[in-house]
Amino acid sequence: MLRIRAWKYLPAIAFMAAASPASTRVDISDESVAQALVSLDLVNAIYSECNLADDGSGRRVFQSWSERNRVEELQTTLIQIVSDREALSGKREKISQLASQQAGRMLPEACSQFSQLLRIDDMNPLQRYPQLQERLTDSTPRSAKGKGRVEASRDTGHNVSVTNSYNPEHAESTTDAIEFVVFDYLPRGGEFAVVPVMLFENGEACTDMALITEYQDAEQHKRQHPARWRQWRFQGDRVQLKGEGDWQDVQYQQQYTGFPEGYRFDHRYKRLNSMSSGGGNFAMASRHIELNKDGTFISGQATFANSENSTTGAQASVASLPDNRTGRYRVEGYLLTLEYDSGEVVHKSIVTDDQDDPEVIWINGYDYVSY
Repeated sequence: MLRIRAWKYLPAIAFMAAASPASTRVDISDESVAQALVSLDLVNAIYSECNLADDGSGRRVFQSWSERNRVEELQTTLIQIVSDREALSGKREKISQLASQQAGRMLPEACSQFSQLLRIDDMNPLQRYPQLQERLTDSTPRSAKGKGRVEASRDTGHNVSVTNSYNPEHAESTTDAIEFVVFDYLPRGGEFAVVPVMLFENGEACTDMALITEYQDAEQHKRQHPARWRQWRFQGDRVQLKGEGDWQDVQYQQQYTGFPEGYRFDHRYKRLNSMSSGGGNFAMASRHIELNKDGTFISGQATFANSENSTTGAQASVASLPDNRTGRYRVEGYLLTLEYDSGEVVHKSIVTDDQDDPEVIWINGYDYVSY
């Protein structure tokens, strides 16, 4: 069982708490502001790491949580408080890193218990810190933004429901501005992984390809994930990135572009997350997707957990194998569109390091390996 009440990262942000007095507008401590930001970042990290945007129930839980906490407005308000307070100024990137590390420790159990996780008070900052409601920059009632919209399927002409936070204008402008993609070895979820990095015409770089499909605009992403942005340049014929430190060569120098329109796959892919906490306790979550030459796809997921009583040695196991989902897909540039037979449409970013034989693809920045 995931011990979601044990926030091991809270002592790590306690150093931010005591320096500055509470605002005259609202009595909320620096530590509470930092914890509220961590909770937002943590939920977003788990949602992304678990690829829940293409899971109907997970997506609905996330959207309900976002509306309940007025996440867009709350994020803007918290960033403003951070910039105004001396004790918190400059700590935004550190907060994001702490949330990412904690998400890594909670996976993959957090994937299967996402609904329970989002019901905990600590994960609902607007409820836990009601003083923040006075500080929201926009008092507009909760809207239906992100709940979905209707568009016509390119293949069938039927109306389909778009249920993730995809903004087609943002996706188009973002992909148009990409010079090319490189791969680097970067921290992710408390570990290091090979991560695709988008290099833009204006000299900016972003290490999170979910920017294309999961955000309304680049500024929203920068507010929530400032540590995922860099500058890039050529030093001779080598690509370099610069974050807070010095310019450094990327690990892999080969440059990649998007897929041609109408590209077809003929592979089955899987992504696996696993975690062992010792003492016979183990959890595993996997996702798979089969992309066929005829434009159809089959996707699914599975979770398995095993726990052992350290005193008696008794073991208990639980597995979850939801039915696979089917539909049609299309690929263009850096965009993968999944049109489920149910009528749902999900958009994902996609890239590979070998279009001739794509044995590995990165969907929203996470690697899926052919099997």
